[in-house]
Amino acid sequence: MQELKSTKHLIEIANRSNRLQFSPLEVKELFAFLEKQSEFQVPSGTLSIAFLKDQEHTRIHQEYMDNSSSTDVITFPGDPDMGLSGEICVSVDFAEKSAQFHKKSFDEEITLYLLHGWLHLSGFDDRGEAASKKMSQIQNKVFSRIQNARLVPKFHLKEGNE
Repeated sequence: MQELKSTKHLIEIANRSNRLQFSPLEVKELFAFLEKQSEFQVPSGTLSIAFLKDQEHTRIHQEYMDNSSSTDVITFPGDPDMGLSGEICVSVDFAEKSAQFHKKSFDEEITLYLLHGWLHLSGFDDRGEAASKKMSQIQNKVFSRIQNARLVPKFHLKEGNE
């Protein structure tokens, strides 16, 4: 696990996918940028990021959300009194398939998942059609800011199975 300190958060990154390669510093820079977006504040403290294989991600989805389907990102709120901002769990395999399906870069897909988790931790909800539409619009707006600032981290998948 790698730890990186940003202004308000200690970013802990766990990469449990043998295939995923990235610069932890670029991920930290992304979250430092998100911290500066005053309308989307996440409680101060430790922010855990976990990049997971789909099997482990789906197990967590079943265990904590009572849903056995594969999904993109799962977010757990933290406990500010204990110095915990929250946790963002990303399915690397889901991102790979989704990027191909949506004809997006893998970098953009993973970054969208990280942003989506950040928005959940800042209080946005995507349950229900209206809430989902609102969150999607905000996500697209902030993602454009990330792209314009050239802060989409580079994520790479090594060839082969895990």
